[in-house]
Order: sequence, then C-alpha cells, then structure tokens
Amino acid sequence: MLITLIWFLQLAADPPWEINQTAIFEPLDQNSFAVSDAFHFYLMDRKGHRIRIYNSAGRFVKSIGGHGNGPGEFRFLFGIRFEDHLLYGLDPMASKLSVFDEDGEFIASHKAPREMLVSFPYSAKVVNGWVYSLRAKKQIIWVDEAFENPTVLAEIPQTDKPQDIIEVTSDMPVFAASPDSKTLYIYPGKGKFEIQVYDIPSKKFKTITKDIPNLPYDMEFGKKRFEQYHSRQRDHFKPQFPDFFPAIEYMTTDPDGLLIVYQGRHILNKDTPAMVMDENGHTAVSRFPTRHLSRILAVDGEYVFVSIYLDEEMGVRRIPIQELGPFFHEE
Repeated sequence: MLITLIWFLQLAADPPWEINQTAIFEPLDQNSFAVSDAFHFYLMDRKGHRIRIYNSAGRFVKSIGGHGNGPGEFRFLFGIRFEDHLLYGLDPMASKLSVFDEDGEFIASHKAPREMLVSFPYSAKVVNGWVYSLRAKKQIIWVDEAFENPTVLAEIPQTDKPQDIIEVTSDMPVFAASPDSKTLYIYPGKGKFEIQVYDIPSKKFKTITKDIPNLPYDMEFGKKRFEQYHSRQRDHFKPQFPDFFPAIEYMTTDPDGLLIVYQGRHILNKDTPAMVMDENGHTAVSRFPTRHLSRILAVDGEYVFVSIYLDEEMGVRRIPIQELGPFFHEE
C-alpha cells in the first residue's frame, strides 16, 4: 500500500488551515499518525517501513526507519506514538520498540513483549511507565519505562469452559489515562459501575461509584452479533451470552482531561450518549464532540487538528474548537 502524501494549503496568514489533499487513500488513524508538542507531523509508511516527518507548515522534512534489523529500522512497522517529547515506532515482529527524538534522530530501542506491541492501540503512557490492555486474558497491565517488570492492575479471572464456546459479549476491564499522564482510570469489570482513580505522582487512590442498574442482555442482538463476527465458526462453536451488558464498555479522556465513559448499553445502541465527568465523578460538559474524539489528533490553543475524509482521500484540517460541532454535523 502506498503512503499517503499530505499538502497543507494555508489560505490566510492566520489559521485555520484548509484541507490537505491526499494522493492515494490509506486508512489514517491514531495508530499511524502522530503530532509532536511543536506540531511536527509523523505519518507511518507501512510499505516502506518508514516514518515520514512533516514540519508545522505541513512540508515534508525527511523519512526515518526503513526495512531491516539495524538501529532505528523495522522488520514490520505496526504503529507510531508521540509521548513525552519522544517518537515511538512499534515493531511486533522483532518484539522491539524504537525511540526517536522530535527531529527523528534515533535514541534507543527497547525489547518489549509482542503481546504488548500488538495491544499498543489500547495502551496509554503514564508518568512512571505504560499501561495496556491484554484483552485475550482480560487483564490491564503496567510496565515501566523500559517496558519491563509487568504488573497486573486489573483482571477478570478466566473460568473453565468448553473449547467450543465463544463469548459473544463479555465484561472486560478497561482503562483511560489523562492527557498529562498523571491520572489513571480503571474499570475493573465484574458487573458494577465502579471506576478506580489513581493519582500517580501522589500515589493517592479513590473510587467513583454510581447506582446505575445494568441493562439486561438482548438475546436477539447477541445472535446477530454472533452471526456478524463469527459466521465462519458457527458450525463448530456455540455462542455464550451474558445475563447483562457490561456496566462500562469503553473509557477515554478528552483533550481537557475530562473522563468520557460509554456504558454497556452503548454496545446495543451506538447513539447512546457518553457520560462526561471530572476526576471526582461529577457531571461535566466537554468542549469536544465526544462521538468524534478519535478523530481529534491534536489541540493547538483554540484550534484542533482533525482527520477528514473526502471520497477516497483523507487528510487533516485545522479548525477552531467552536466550529467542531458544525463541522462534524455537516460532514
């Protein structure tokens, strides 16, 4: 697959930037696109195993990486992240995570568990390491800055079940981290609405609980879901359905650090609005459209960079925050 090329067309001396045209369509998501604190842009070139770097004006600067086993090279570039002034390139085939500075100069590489690298889309940087979700084992795991000393933070114990059983919908521990990496939120699963809040620098801990009854599971929905995702296995496996939807399906934070919680009923109805709260569990209002947080790539003062789609082209647009609602509504 060829790399997406980006051109920024600045129509006036003062932003917002207008649309970037892309030469060739390639899925653009938060795992293949990163933005630095100085608004340098990094784009993953899957075919070339490289990372393309653009400056804050959208002009191409250079490529780093390449296919190989040497320093800063990748056998299979799976994803990129920019955290704490550093650019990370993931290579699960080599069980390696390469680290570069903001200008793309290679710093070091770390050996990391392949399961952690594959789970990197579900990971978060925190001040003393990384947290990721190992969904196959229903675990949330912490590792230190060197990606060593794994510790299980939350886990739903696995129960013995026949090998021909597939759980169609299951409760899963989920987590979210604040944008400043100092606060970690964990929903441990196990059925009730409970969120554990860790202030990492102070090592303080508190719990948010809400008396919200779980939604009984919709069997017809479950059967359709089984047909949709497990149609090839339906002759060899049997579906297993829970009594209730999970209390929480998913959590994230918005760029201001507010906690965004999607209840289990969101699985059944994607139009169910998210709950927005502060770190104490008090109801809050986000400045950002919660349904489109995954498309907000970076915030620059009162402007945001959002991914855009036009037919089979995609790119990034820089628009004022107050125009986000109308922008997504009109798109």
